[in-house]
Amino acid sequence: MQGTNSGRGVRAKPFARFSDGVPWECTAFESRLIWAEARDRGVRLRVSGNEPGWYAEVQDGNSPEMRLVLHYGERDLLLPRSLPLSDALGYRAVASGDSVTLRVTGEPCSDSMSGWDFPLSADLVVNGRQYRGCGRFFEN
Repeated sequence: MQGTNSGRGVRAKPFARFSDGVPWECTAFESRLIWAEARDRGVRLRVSGNEPGWYAEVQDGNSPEMRLVLHYGERDLLLPRSLPLSDALGYRAVASGDSVTLRVTGEPCSDSMSGWDFPLSADLVVNGRQYRGCGRFFEN
């Protein structure tokens, strides 16, 4: 996120929180860069959602790595191996006691905070807790 506070430019991690009470004006270009950077890193699928803020990235391959960042960045979960779902488009993984299922559909989705449109709707379930969001596949 990039923004200004009293005329000072700052750069912060996604989902950063500021406690000085001064309003922040953020620009959308940084969020678009996050998606481009994911594509450039070889991410095959990226999905994200709000309230609480979260995202998931799945690498390319037959049993790709899956990374989840949940609850505004409070939890970062790396699953070294995921498997395609047999009954739907998506992936599942189990690692270190965590069970994850990510399903995507071709139903268009609009991000509730940015208003951006995405070609996919996403349903992420982590240890029984459900998250909904939007996303896209990248051509690598």
